[in-house]
Amino acid sequence: MVKVTKSIMLLLFVLLFVGCQMPGNYSIPTAYFFEANSTNAYRLSPDGAFVSFIKTKNNVPNIFVRNVATGFKTQITYLKSGYVKAYFWANANTLFYIASSASGEALCYVNTRGRGNYQTLKANKISFIDNKIWYNKLILLAIQQNEAGLQHAYKVNISTWKPEIAALNTGYISQWLPDNNGNIKLAVANYGLFEAVLYRPNNKQIFKTIASSHFTHTVSPIKFCKNNTSFYAISNLGRDKTELVTINCNNGKETTFIKNNTNADVVNVGFNNLLPDWLTVESQKKLHVFLNPNTQKLFNTIKTCLKTPYFEIIDKNTQGNLYVLKTYSDKQKDAFYLYDKAHNKAVKISDNETITPSNLCDMQPVKFTSTDGAIIYGYLTLPQNHKHNLPCVVIPSPNPNTKSTWGWVPEVQFLANRGYAVLQINYRGCVGYGQAYKAEGFKNWGLLMQNDIVAGAQWLIKQKIADKQKIAIYGFEFGGFAALSVACAKPQVFNCAASYSGINNLFTYLKDYNNYSKPYQQMLYKTIKQSDDDATFMRKMSPVFNTDIINIPLYIVQGGKDKLISVNETNQFIKILRKRNVKIKYLVKDEEGHCFSNSQNILELYNNLETFLNQNLN
Repeated sequence: MVKVTKSIMLLLFVLLFVGCQMPGNYSIPTAYFFEANSTNAYRLSPDGAFVSFIKTKNNVPNIFVRNVATGFKTQITYLKSGYVKAYFWANANTLFYIASSASGEALCYVNTRGRGNYQTLKANKISFIDNKIWYNKLILLAIQQNEAGLQHAYKVNISTWKPEIAALNTGYISQWLPDNNGNIKLAVANYGLFEAVLYRPNNKQIFKTIASSHFTHTVSPIKFCKNNTSFYAISNLGRDKTELVTINCNNGKETTFIKNNTNADVVNVGFNNLLPDWLTVESQKKLHVFLNPNTQKLFNTIKTCLKTPYFEIIDKNTQGNLYVLKTYSDKQKDAFYLYDKAHNKAVKISDNETITPSNLCDMQPVKFTSTDGAIIYGYLTLPQNHKHNLPCVVIPSPNPNTKSTWGWVPEVQFLANRGYAVLQINYRGCVGYGQAYKAEGFKNWGLLMQNDIVAGAQWLIKQKIADKQKIAIYGFEFGGFAALSVACAKPQVFNCAASYSGINNLFTYLKDYNNYSKPYQQMLYKTIKQSDDDATFMRKMSPVFNTDIINIPLYIVQGGKDKLISVNETNQFIKILRKRNVKIKYLVKDEEGHCFSNSQNILELYNNLETFLNQNLN
């Protein structure tokens, strides 16, 4: 009898295990979606002997190298806190990197055997102007000595490590660009409402404005042309979509307009020997527009080798026979490969994948009509084997200056795996759909932008995807603001709302900026406020002043060291709501900033979100 019972128990266990492995029928552990030990920032050494990458270990990102011939991996930096902000290969054996911490940043270097790790200079902020050593002795850096100061351009001799001014920042310069001889001749200044491209013919002359644009448009210099008298830029001046252009350095006028014929924004440009090789454009998904038939042939060969069209070239060695490639998809974390061009062979060099893609859910580009008839764009992810009458989570884009994109989004797959339909919304004001689409969001915080989000929820109901009694809204930063705003203005549409570092007071959000960030503050004033003195509008749109009409359950996540969203103000907001008996789940972590970094805190955040949604939607 005992033997029979044991056999039955074993059979039941096997059936249960197998049943749990069937796609769509089991919950993947939360940690699998948000694991902290991922790898990224892959680079090839100039000779192709090593591949470097950044790997997070014990919550601290450090640099590792992999021997291409043997596959052996070695950790070469040993930061105990902070992170590696940026790095590049100085030569076949040495890497330069910037170590960032709470106390400031430092320029360091290390060799492939982990020896050295020398710190050369420190400042409040340090950035590489380009990833190159000029004349085997100079590197170009942007250095901000203190928090209140400006970031000046320096050239640093790698023998003495003494910084020497290469260009003074006389205003709000946010970018420096050297010509093909290493002389800084271009700069981009952000004056808040206007952005200007500055040029000087040589190091002895002062910078003068050659082109300017209102912040509603963009002119983004990329690199100098071969002749050093013109430069490539991504621009939407005089057009709705961004395109690749060349601009004359002396008068700021376009000399060439390279149209991509896709009616989509150009987001990136690939170069070969200082000439543009391909364009990356994006509307709903990324695609490439080729300017060189040989490059198109190479991409087609790689696509066949990798068996996916969704990849990017990240880096290549000096000889041009080895490439680092990144593949991406909606159901798979970014994976990195070493591609041997001569043998048409790709070897996977990353270990980010922990979930079988067939167990995850398809993300589909969608569009719907807003309340005023405008077409709004987004992405819909449905749980496997379920399409109708579902509990749904609406996720607005976290920032109007970005957009949700097609690809791997861990929180989307996490929620879909738990049985929720997930709609990401790129409301008007988001980038990526042309200048006119972005401009419609100006002065419409809490108005048209929120209407677009509400229209998304209504579209889910109309398509019979959503159970109208089971719709939640969840967002980060602006998305959190949107979640709290609709809880005030449209509580009848959503059954509950979750805000992660969400803005709750527009007055405070617009006030707390240091000198270096003043231009961004001016832009926000013009983007958000109806008029310069419209305190009534600001108060109406701030959730903290509208607690009396919030009556749906809330989940609020806050970092104690968040410099953008005051924890004291959030605490007061929570206190008032609890006095009104509003159902609230509050997660505050004193050691965290605007975006959580500790892996255990991140897991707690999403486990709480799952519990909150289950309690209020299921």
